Amino acid sequence: MGCLMLRQLLCCAALRRGLAQGDAYARRMQPRYHVAPERNWLNDPNGLAQVDGVYHVFFQHNERAPTWGNIVWGHATSTDLARWTREPPILRDPPPYEAGGAWSGSLARVGGRLAALYTCVDGARANRQCAAFPEDATLTRWVRAVENPVVAAPPPGVPGSLFRDPTEAFAWRGRTYAGVGASLDGRGAVLLYEAASATNWTYAGPLWRAPPPPPGCRGWTDGPRCASMMVECPDLFALGGDRYALKASLGGRLRRDVVLVGTMSGDPPAFAPGGAAPRAAAAASGPRPTPRRTPNSGRASTAAAPTRRRVSRTTAAGA
Repeated sequence: MGCLMLRQLLCCAALRRGLAQGDAYARRMQPRYHVAPERNWLNDPNGLAQVDGVYHVFFQHNERAPTWGNIVWGHATSTDLARWTREPPILRDPPPYEAGGAWSGSLARVGGRLAALYTCVDGARANRQCAAFPEDATLTRWVRAVENPVVAAPPPGVPGSLFRDPTEAFAWRGRTYAGVGASLDGRGAVLLYEAASATNWTYAGPLWRAPPPPPGCRGWTDGPRCASMMVECPDLFALGGDRYALKASLGGRLRRDVVLVGTMSGDPPAFAPGGAAPRAAAAASGPRPTPRRTPNSGRASTAAAPTRRRVSRTTAAGA
């Protein structure tokens, strides 16, 4: 299976009831070109890939309600990026270590094997990192790694509930690494892990740390000025030469992405911003845009776009 990351904007729709045949109103509420589940909640795009000529998109999905919760990975496929076929969600029937849901992550090829790297959350909201593998090229059937959770606890200084969203794996000086978003000693950080395989991770220190928050910040949800206390959905990719871009999602009430341009150095590597001012991501109006490779080796940002309707109206309308 060859895996190439693709370009596709993911659009959110919260649909409460199934689409009945001939239900014209409900059908009008479905987007024509963007990916959406048949019903209920959608948020972060996770793994995006092209395998054997078929495009795949995965996303956070609640099958039971138009609100966040009971998270699995939704799945859709296409051959032309315009007409999409809904596939059965994956990472269902969670084991105890994943009772709180299969949260965001990435598709990555690690050690020559395609894997889903994601945050598995137990019933107490403890964030751990897990892996799963496709059974065949359709990517419709997956098996969780027997070693799960492959990262059972965060490093010192990181709360167990603020440790999530592994990046797509990347190579540096002959080794493979992945980043995980976190809050390290009260500052947002991207934590670096060396991945000898999809199930063998070793903590290598912070790849990057956000500036210290201003005085008076008690937590990352206290307001926009405190958003740097936590990083979600990070991503790192080369721009050419010695230049790299680091994308960091700043959550809470800010709900903005920042893209830093800088350089990488050291072994294990560290990212140092420089040479360009931080910029809000182009898709920052939607929560947590996710840059990924396209088939022509470029980069595109995908995001979930929020609906403006109240949950009660969505439920009543069935769309």
